[in-house]
Amino acid sequence: MKKKLSLVSVCLLLCLLAGCAVPAGTDPEPAIPESAATNPFRESEARDAGEPAGTEPPAAPDDRGEVAFSGELFGEDPERNFYNYAPTSMLAENGSMHIWYCGNQTDADVTDFIFYRKGTLHADGKWTFSEKRVALSPEGGSAWDGRHVCDPSVVKGSFAYGGESYSYLMAYLGCKTDDSTANEVGLAFAKAPEGPWVRYRSNPIANFYASGEYEASMWGYGQPSLVSVNRAGKVLLFYTKGVRSGTFTHVERWDFSNADSPKKEQERDLPNQSSFVALNNADFAYDPYSGNFCCVKEDHTAGEWYPTDGGVTWIGGSVSLLKIGGSSKNAETGLFSAVSYTSAATVGPAETGFPRNHNACLLTDEYGWIAESGRYPVIYTSARLASDFPDWPAGGQWPALHTYRLHGWS
Repeated sequence: MKKKLSLVSVCLLLCLLAGCAVPAGTDPEPAIPESAATNPFRESEARDAGEPAGTEPPAAPDDRGEVAFSGELFGEDPERNFYNYAPTSMLAENGSMHIWYCGNQTDADVTDFIFYRKGTLHADGKWTFSEKRVALSPEGGSAWDGRHVCDPSVVKGSFAYGGESYSYLMAYLGCKTDDSTANEVGLAFAKAPEGPWVRYRSNPIANFYASGEYEASMWGYGQPSLVSVNRAGKVLLFYTKGVRSGTFTHVERWDFSNADSPKKEQERDLPNQSSFVALNNADFAYDPYSGNFCCVKEDHTAGEWYPTDGGVTWIGGSVSLLKIGGSSKNAETGLFSAVSYTSAATVGPAETGFPRNHNACLLTDEYGWIAESGRYPVIYTSARLASDFPDWPAGGQWPALHTYRLHGWS
């Protein structure tokens, strides 16, 4: 399972970084056109305006989708033991959505795989998603990622590796333990969003066992997030650290243009929001319209790490969108100077209707950049409470886990 952090370990969701300008010679990604066929949020906009969803323009009768962005995007029968959570997502130039996420392959078997689906937006503003396909499986045996692979993050770029040219880079959490300890971060390359994915031979790129922070009982390194710096081979790699000194986010700037000879250019620990509120389990993005970074992170409850009601104590109730200001406004160096945080939004029970909202990502363009000025769409994981279904144990179902499903929020 994806590793949960206690007060000194960690879990999920929403934060925004600031302090970076568009790299020299790079134009911001064009905004998504405002039409029902290309704007995945028109349905919610129409509802907010008091108009029936999809009425402007009228949808073609033969071009209708299956689910609104705010609905359950996909998922198996909740009477069976399957789960979907911890997504990463991007909008392609043609308006398609690519989404990778963590789930189990076999009913009632808690083994994390990374799956992929493609979303097609229709004229009525709704989506249809392809059948799931495995993007990455646990390697098995004594491999560093032999037990679980999860928490994917994917960006487009230009990466030379092993005599081949690849257009997509994935960072993911892997582990060989069964008790939420000693997690690490690895990489994989692909020429197309659907794969096939080729593991990096230098994995794990964030090696917990070889670090000076290693302790067998610690959570380790995981929950990575990638953002392209130059839409080519340079990336920012963020990941959570759950170590003896605390729980926080670490960021590294890498040049994988030639991944056979990568260069780590800079790194730092990002400060937490406060002495209690950790910055962890966060998905980051760059906003070329404001020159800031942004991210979505999990929230924590005063006096406790997660809510404790309803028999579900291991996941968060909400995620937050943060803006991070800094003394430097440069895409490459802004995060490596002084930073400050401003909460921009919360996605919790009041916004979604679900008692638990966790493991979220920002829906960005293919490079991990915000696709439309002023808009920060989120895909989050919902969950129900054990107390909602008192007959779960009798039916052999897991409390809460088999209700993990993905929804959009904008």
